[in-house]
Amino acid sequence: MDAINYIPERRDFIQNIVEVELYDYVTDINRRWNSNIFPSSSLAKAILKNLHESRKKYRKYHTLVKKVLNKWATLGFCKLISMTSLPSGKKTKFIYQFEFDKMKNVQVVKLLPLTI
Repeated sequence: MDAINYIPERRDFIQNIVEVELYDYVTDINRRWNSNIFPSSSLAKAILKNLHESRKKYRKYHTLVKKVLNKWATLGFCKLISMTSLPSGKKTKFIYQFEFDKMKNVQVVKLLPLTI
């Protein structure tokens, strides 16, 4: 019973890490290149690279990135510009435009790693 209750907490922890990495990546790219339009697939690839995860976990992290972006879209930090999908499969790409004047008010909780 404890293992079943532990799974959502772990998902929330991983989603929090993805949210922090996503915020850092998007603000860094905007600062460097003044770009505010990002496809969800490239954001997921950047998260995988920053977290040093294998490419086999792309699908899992892409769904987490889409959840975070949907949450931010409801808060008004970004908006969905277009959605593309391939007719041959289930692959979808969401393209978001970020509002960086509103992103300054985002409070992202950064978790500190604990060493044992």
